[in-house]
Amino acid sequence: MQRSMASMVGMPVISGLGVRMGEVRDAWVDPVEHRILAFVVDWEESQATHQDDALPLVDVTELNADVVTIGDELGAGHGLDRDFPGGGEGLLRVIDQILDRRLVDERDQVLGVVVDVLFDPQDGGVQAYEIGAEDGGAVDTKLLMPHRELEFRDGDALVCPASCVGHLHDKPTPQLDLAILRELDLEEADGEEDIEVVRVHGAAEA
Repeated sequence: MQRSMASMVGMPVISGLGVRMGEVRDAWVDPVEHRILAFVVDWEESQATHQDDALPLVDVTELNADVVTIGDELGAGHGLDRDFPGGGEGLLRVIDQILDRRLVDERDQVLGVVVDVLFDPQDGGVQAYEIGAEDGGAVDTKLLMPHRELEFRDGDALVCPASCVGHLHDKPTPQLDLAILRELDLEEADGEEDIEVVRVHGAAEA
């Protein structure tokens, strides 16, 4: 079951005992592996002091429709001050740095803008980037499957070369879910020796 990162902004973070610890503000994503590694949290001032606003996904014990739960030992203030792996180097924030980016092809022709990031709450793997109209018009959004040749260009663009334009699909209907789209995506790439498709868990296969 995929989750929408855009819909998680403002979601409360609680301990296993139900103590409110803070709320989700953003998330850190690895733009190469296409994987969410941590949530960015506004911690409650009443809780233990924190040197870092990152909540690594491995510390989340439950993620349901309206709340993020962390372990009781973290809720008691232990472990939250540890350094975030890699210090965030090379990572991007979903809300601040990915949403509203233009999706462009190699000729810089605009294909749309990123309006959401859908991910697997179990391992953080990005399942799709949701693409909407550049002008915000009321049109059906599309889903762009993660691909090794997607490039987050410095500035405001996500570059989709010709080899990955075929990974842009209509948004699933109840009759055609995201899992089926991923299978179709992999089948289309079968036999294309120069293309690697990044699967949901982030590992690439030829």
